[in-house]
Amino acid sequence: MINSDMEIVSVLKGGTKPGPVLLASEYWPRQGEYYLIFAIYSDGSYTAVAPYRIVPLGAAFNTNVLKGKRLDENVRLLLRYRLDQLNEQLRKGQEEKKLLEEGLEKTNATLPAKK
Repeated sequence: MINSDMEIVSVLKGGTKPGPVLLASEYWPRQGEYYLIFAIYSDGSYTAVAPYRIVPLGAAFNTNVLKGKRLDENVRLLLRYRLDQLNEQLRKGQEEKKLLEEGLEKTNATLPAKK
């Protein structure tokens, strides 16, 4: 388990107030990034053990988009946001893969044959 000092900036459900908290999880969060966390409060800290309980949102996420929406709308919005991020990363990864494969083909064509 990894203990992390975090700050709650927005609460979707429950009695938690924004502010600093301690989170125990198997995930190592990055400073300055936002996360959707499904956690349980007990003994003065929060626990989010299963991997699906922490959804990274990145450093550029704007919490203002959550205001005035119902819980289900916010959860869908956040999951869609992350899915869109992953799809973009996959698209860029496929482009890079194609370029690397082309580079290998060209390199193999110009190298002398092994004896």
